[in-house]
Amino acid sequence: MTPTDDLDDEQVIAWLGPFVSPERQRRITDVLASRLASVAVVLENVYDPHNGAACLRSAEAFGLQAVHVVPGPSGFPVAHKVTQGADRWLDVVRHGSIETCYAALHEKGFRVAAALPGAAVALEQLPVDAPIALVLGNEHEGLSAAAQAGADLAFRIPHLGFVQSLNLSVACAVSVHTTAARRRAWLGTAGDLAAGPRRSLEARWYLQSVEAAREILARRRAEAERPGAGTGNTP
Repeated sequence: MTPTDDLDDEQVIAWLGPFVSPERQRRITDVLASRLASVAVVLENVYDPHNGAACLRSAEAFGLQAVHVVPGPSGFPVAHKVTQGADRWLDVVRHGSIETCYAALHEKGFRVAAALPGAAVALEQLPVDAPIALVLGNEHEGLSAAAQAGADLAFRIPHLGFVQSLNLSVACAVSVHTTAARRRAWLGTAGDLAAGPRRSLEARWYLQSVEAAREILARRRAEAERPGAGTGNTP
């Protein structure tokens, strides 16, 4: 534990606020207002680092907060030049198996929808009246039998041309964009982060936006703990 790990969100925001530009603060506020906690992505055994990175980038760009990963034998390699830092702003949650991943999602009230060619339900028909997780498999084999069997429903991405499949990263982007937009319309709001998680994310993003943030917080904490110290929030 570092000297700042047990600071609460309000302290982090107050003490780092003077070091975050007004433009950056507005950007963080706007992104938080559009964040969706109720749409998530699950990636099973994705081994191409460019595809994995592009999936993370799409999820972040379209306002999702969580991507769940079930790594394969080679782990979950990510090409950081492709993510463009998107993974810094996401919760990338790793699971030991697809079963434990599904169990964690079900415990949080998510429906699990597996992407399968030829599924009866089209992407645009997925129910969005409850939190939903979109499950995509790897580039060549698709989803495992366990991933298919444990899903609550399956969906297909309709194709109108001669090509009947999409690159994984493109399939992820299409699925996320369509589902997130429909979920937002159903909610009648841009995002759905609860107040507590939203404030925690704000504090985390302040930390990631300020150079030497932990050193600044440690200094402010030491100042606050001096006998007779005031409560001001000057830098």
